[in-house]
Amino acid sequence: MWTITYFYNPSVIESNPWKDRTGYNNFCVGWDTPPAVYPAAFLMTFIVYGVIKYNVDSLVRAACNPTLDPWRLAVVRGCSLTFAISACFLPLLLVVTPSVSPNWHTAFFVFYIIGHLFAVVGNFLECAGTGIPRAKWVFLGVYGFISLAFVFHLFVNFFYYEGPGVSPTLPPALAQFCDYGWFACLAVIEKVLPSQQKPLKITYELSV
Repeated sequence: MWTITYFYNPSVIESNPWKDRTGYNNFCVGWDTPPAVYPAAFLMTFIVYGVIKYNVDSLVRAACNPTLDPWRLAVVRGCSLTFAISACFLPLLLVVTPSVSPNWHTAFFVFYIIGHLFAVVGNFLECAGTGIPRAKWVFLGVYGFISLAFVFHLFVNFFYYEGPGVSPTLPPALAQFCDYGWFACLAVIEKVLPSQQKPLKITYELSV
């Protein structure tokens, strides 16, 4: 997407609503404007499907787990549903673009960040007491801190935005660190999530 934006809409890289408010470009800037937004909309469907499928399986697995207390089961369900719902709002990022409404565009992204954090916390909670290595708990703390700090920086810089040419309220380097750190966590999170002691097995049978 960045290649398309670089060749067909390079002015967006130099000036855009996100950069005006935060002081830097994040990974999504190259996706937000035509013509890159058109293939991005197609690719977004795979993300939404994958997230919903993951959470459906998570809900089924939690319901089948006899070791979960009722309160833990309720929390895991809430976390999975929050993540699934947040993913359903993701396509709106490509409809309500920064040129339409920078605030709402970013709000959908923030909702996804929170939803993803909820899902990770729910996964750890479901596996608590099964011998999760300390390093994975440390990762959860780092990931949780980066996610919340990133959301905090976005809220402050967008809420107190004074107009083009005015420096962001919070230093761009801090928000950029949290932003890139969050994406870095996504790159390794599959390897860091706790291993399920009893993997879910789903079978299908044709009823005749």
